[in-house]
Amino acid sequence: MNLDAALDLLAKEPQAPLDIGELAFWLAKDEYPTLDVEAALAELNALAHDAQGVIRGDFAGRVNGLCRFLFHELGLHGNVREYYDARKQLSQPGP
Repeated sequence: MNLDAALDLLAKEPQAPLDIGELAFWLAKDEYPTLDVEAALAELNALAHDAQGVIRGDFAGRVNGLCRFLFHELGLHGNVREYYDARKQLSQPGP
């Protein structure tokens, strides 16, 4: 993905059909230069595949299923002590 071209396109067409996950990872690469975008996309796609089984029904049902998957099954949670530190917003519990 050409990040500059994608951002220019979004500025002109906010509804442009871009992969928001890929765009987010390319933006994150600015802060984390060693980020392997392809590996991160593969992990995101695997999570999306795993979540498909719990995201069903109406909007509320899909939101509840996604929350259950992310927070209960995967154990993800926000950082209460350093809430405004974007580098530590979402983490998994330690071993």
